Amino acid sequence: MTTYKRNKKSPKSLSRMIIGTLLLIGVGTCSLYTVEQYNNPELHGKWISTETLEEIVFNEDGTVTLNEAIYIPKFQVTAPNKMLYTVEDKEFETYYELDGRSLYWGISKEQAEIFKRK
Repeated sequence: MTTYKRNKKSPKSLSRMIIGTLLLIGVGTCSLYTVEQYNNPELHGKWISTETLEEIVFNEDGTVTLNEAIYIPKFQVTAPNKMLYTVEDKEFETYYELDGRSLYWGISKEQAEIFKRK
């Protein structure tokens, strides 16, 4: 007749399991956050025009960096889809829309140029 012994898990292995589970949850959460940020970026950052291949960077301080700009344009978001764009003391109210990794930006929705996130 065989007797079966009951194996008790040591406190060490139980704490390792808890730590391992918490690490898996943490890594999973960070991965999901990173994927979400990649697929839905903010306006700030580098964008490439699909029409002209011009590179434009919307900086967090409100300035805009263009490929070979000799002036420093500024922008200010005034509404969810409206932006005030200032170039050499001239102001333009422009339309913009973020759709995934695409930025639609122009004088109006119908005349918007498409930019892709770099």
